[in-house]
This record gives sequence, C-alpha cells and structure tokens, in this order.
Amino acid sequence: MGHIRNIWLEYGFLMNPYHTDHLDATREDAALYIHRETEETRLGNFLASEDHGAIFVEGHVGVGKTTFVNQTQYLLMQDDSLPRILPSCSVVEVQNTSTSEELVFSIIASVLRALRLHSPGVEDSNIFREIKSYTWQAQITSWTASASIMGTGGGNGKITTQTQPVAISLQTLQNLLDKAAILASERGFERIVLLINNLDNVNENHFFSLLHDLRDTILGRSRWLFVMAGPIGMHRSLMSSTIHRRISERIAGEVVKLDPLNLDGVFEVIKKRVEHFRKQESIKAPVPERTIEILYNASRGEIRYVLNRANGIARMVAQEFTGTGPIQENLALAALQKLISDEVRANDLTERQWEILEAIVHAGNVRPKNHDSFSLNSAQAFINYLNRFHRLGLIEQERFGRETVYTPRGDIALFFKGISL
Repeated sequence: MGHIRNIWLEYGFLMNPYHTDHLDATREDAALYIHRETEETRLGNFLASEDHGAIFVEGHVGVGKTTFVNQTQYLLMQDDSLPRILPSCSVVEVQNTSTSEELVFSIIASVLRALRLHSPGVEDSNIFREIKSYTWQAQITSWTASASIMGTGGGNGKITTQTQPVAISLQTLQNLLDKAAILASERGFERIVLLINNLDNVNENHFFSLLHDLRDTILGRSRWLFVMAGPIGMHRSLMSSTIHRRISERIAGEVVKLDPLNLDGVFEVIKKRVEHFRKQESIKAPVPERTIEILYNASRGEIRYVLNRANGIARMVAQEFTGTGPIQENLALAALQKLISDEVRANDLTERQWEILEAIVHAGNVRPKNHDSFSLNSAQAFINYLNRFHRLGLIEQERFGRETVYTPRGDIALFFKGISL
C-alpha cells in the first residue's frame, strides 16, 4: 500500500481552503462570506416583511446563490427587531420527474431538519414525532426502492426525501404542512423559509406546472416563505406565461439577481479561507493568483469553478511531488491543462459534435437561430446539439424572454483556446 498523506496538513492547512461546499447560516461560515449588501437588502426585506409567497434569486451556475440565501438568513437571525425566522438549513431540490406530492414531502422533511437544528428538544414533541413517522416511512420506501434496483447493497446507501409512499396523499401532506407550521410557531418562529434549488437543471415548464398545482398548497400558506434559486430569466419566463398567470400573484415582483463577484472579490474569498484554515500566519495560498485569474476569466467569474479547479491543481501537484507549498505558476498551469484535458476528452462526443462545440467556443455565445453559421439546416437541429452539450455540463444557458443564449463553461473555453501565462 502506498504512503497515505493529508495533503492539506502538508500545505499548512487544517482544512481544504478551496472546498466548494456552500456556506451555511452559521457564525463560523459568516466569517468566510463576502457581502452583497444591495442584494441582501432586497431578499432580507422580502423575508422580514411578507407573510407568505415566493421570491426568485437568479444567477449563473456556480455564482453562489445558495451561500447568498443562507447568509442573508443569518443576517435576519441576528436582528431581534425582525420577525424570527426558521431558516432553511437544507435545500429542497426539484427534479424533472418530481411530482407535486414529492415536492411537498421534501419541504416537510426540510422543515423537520431545520427544527431539529434550531430548536433543541423539539424531537420530544408529539407533533414532531407524528410528522417524523411519515418521513421515516418515505425514507424506508426510498431506500428499499434503491436496494431493489441496485441490488442488496442499495446503491450508495443514500437515503433521500425525493420519494414518498403512494399511500401518503396530497391532502395528508397539506395537513402535515399545517402541523409543521404550528410546531414552528410554538417554538417561537414567526416565518418558515424554504430554499428551492437545482432549478438550473430543471425544465422550467415542469417546475411552473408544479407551482401551478401547488399555488394554494404552499405559496398561499401563511408563515411559509419560498426562495426559488434558478437561472437568469426564469422569473421573466414565468411572468410572461399565459398558462401559469395565476401563480404571478404569489411571486414577488422584484427579482434578486446575483452577478459574479469581481476578481478582487474572488481573491478576497480565497484570502479569508486561507487565513481561517491555515495553521500559522506564514502560510500562503498554494495556487498562484495568476492561475486564479485565468480560471476566473475562463468561467466569467464562476466562483465554484475557480475553487474546484484550484482544489484539483493543489491535489495533483501534491500527488506528483513530495514537497508542498506555494505552487510555481508554470507547474500550476501544467496541472490545470492535464485536469481539463482528461475531463473534457472523457465526454462521449462524435467528431461532428466536437466540431460544433469548438465553433461555439470561438463564437462566445450562440442562439438557436444562429444554426446557419454551423452548417445546420434548422434551429431545431442546433437545439438538439445544444441540449446535449447542456446536459453534459459543457455549456450553460441564459434566458432573455423567449430567447435562450448558450455560452461555453470554463473548462471548454480553456480546452479549445488553450492555457498560457
């Protein structure tokens, strides 16, 4: 067996300073956060002022939407003059296969986790036990289904809350929502905040249909506030839809849009992490700033991408060399080149797909109506390529009314354009 090492200790850190986990609504994580005061005020005003409904938080993939929502909740929790909120401590994820009942069940399960975290002793409550009995049934059902599909090992053994027993009706789940609200109120919480996430990867018409079905079930319920974190343009699409017009009165008219942090903001994020996790003051960030700048520019400021690739560079260098410390620039870029090349080439694309993908990179951004530039005879033919690239995470999409614009992700841009000092 080879020599096993804790590379972050060798770099001089107690923990990985480049981790990509979102920041939670805690004092410790607040010390690592870069404030967005204007956006925090907009979201905070909604959470502090409204009794029910939903608001959209929009931004590109990896811009930090979940962290932003959590830290805004934390700010509210520190102000005793504002209504006391039960913060969302776990995201409710929507899938393209989610049903109305599954979404409500996930909401209930999220509230139970929040109560357990923010109200010690709540598990002794009869109401908590009653609600938990339903969630336990659902977890067992979900795990059993996974085991029957994957074999006796049950897949990776993960228990999810995305599936609930058929026997639990929507009416029963509505009753459980009411009981959860009563329990939260008894514990002193005037508002319940729920973060609906993963909307970047969900068919928006399916999500809007779920909201339509649950307009009164969740969006009209007193003391329940929902934050919808999704791609830019989703709110506009919903507001312009004639089919789902009835939902608009439950949705805040003002959207909270998160722009990427500027480069100095990204450097500040890393600086805070380095200072927080290093063992002694002399320890510096392993990955050089010039490499961080290259990652920033390639991804158009996607902080999660920057951190993820910095993490990969540090790990690869530590594995290839015995010593660890600040990484030389040429070595960092060589490691980045190998990481990107290995991952991009692992995609199962045809020669024609590679050609179109490279052309998209050099174009910068494209729309389906640009199909002629790619020697395709229809917008639909181009959309078929774009949808596949989007599913693989090679490009991202942004909505402008009825029009969708596609741009290459960081790895793809660097792969075709190359990496240089």
